Amino acid sequence: MNSVPLRFAGFRSVEGLLNDPGLNRAQKKSALLSWRTRLLQSPNMTEGAADRQAKLHDIEDALQRLKT
Repeated sequence: MNSVPLRFAGFRSVEGLLNDPGLNRAQKKSALLSWRTRLLQSPNMTEGAADRQAKLHDIEDALQRLKT
């Protein structure tokens, strides 16, 4: 069983969250920060580690894109 929260608030991907027209920039940033926190607080297990790191990378990239 993979306990890494690869989904967040119904979003399967970071791009899905970024492309949601119902969220403003501040809401997207808040959601990404919350998702990142959940990932960082999830148990540090080898199973799912690559998925976790990839998702963290996607989130960091998205947060940078929201700054511009």
